[in-house]
Amino acid sequence: MEWTIVKEQQHGSDASNAKTSETTYPDEQRKPRIDWEDPNVPVGNAPPLPRWPLAVMGLVWLVWVAFLLAMTLSVIQASAV
Repeated sequence: MEWTIVKEQQHGSDASNAKTSETTYPDEQRKPRIDWEDPNVPVGNAPPLPRWPLAVMGLVWLVWVAFLLAMTLSVIQASAV
């Protein structure tokens, strides 16, 4: 797919001086952008998010639960003595 950019006349609107140049950029292979404000975009068409934040938060949650378990066990042992 080639992208074409047409430059229009920059100085005035005189038809005799109208110059247009066509420049193609084949290396610019950009994905089409989605307008999320458009109500015609179906629900669930969002691009996938990175998974590393979910993995990090899951690990943080597991460490927090282990900490709470350790604190509970230490209180139980202290009250048993």
